[in-house]
Amino acid sequence: MYMKTLILFFFVLVSFVSAEGLKWLGFTDGTAKVKKQSKPAVIDCYTDWCGWCKKMDQTTYGDKKVGNLLSKSFVCIKINPETSKEKIAYDGKEFTTMQFMQALGVQGFPATAFMDKQGKLITMLPGFIPAETFYQILTYINDECYSKGVSFEDYQKQTGGCKKK
Repeated sequence: MYMKTLILFFFVLVSFVSAEGLKWLGFTDGTAKVKKQSKPAVIDCYTDWCGWCKKMDQTTYGDKKVGNLLSKSFVCIKINPETSKEKIAYDGKEFTTMQFMQALGVQGFPATAFMDKQGKLITMLPGFIPAETFYQILTYINDECYSKGVSFEDYQKQTGGCKKK
């Protein structure tokens, strides 16, 4: 029993370290970096008590392929609306983090929003997203297929192509 617990602890620790290897920023610093570096952003909306948020940190953000793409091509923003005191300025308005979550349409956690290279919100996805699907979403966003009129479903069918049918 002790060995199983030790092995489980090791895998959780490795996953946690992998997820923590990403450079997460607050909203204000993150959006400034988006505009300065002309990179899209991933906005991880989470809470401390959320089990699925922790699972997403471990298995999705902790996935090597996902982590590499995020580190190379995205600005990573984390927002915990229950603990953050940050005032969010977006689209000419100022929000508390909880008000911003409501404006995004977040109804539960985790929730993931995506921002384009100019700092405009693209979409918000509710719930846990497995690493393989998340990687496909990241490549879709990074290739700017959404702006070319290609649906995510068509993108998946074309094995990563942005060609409109």
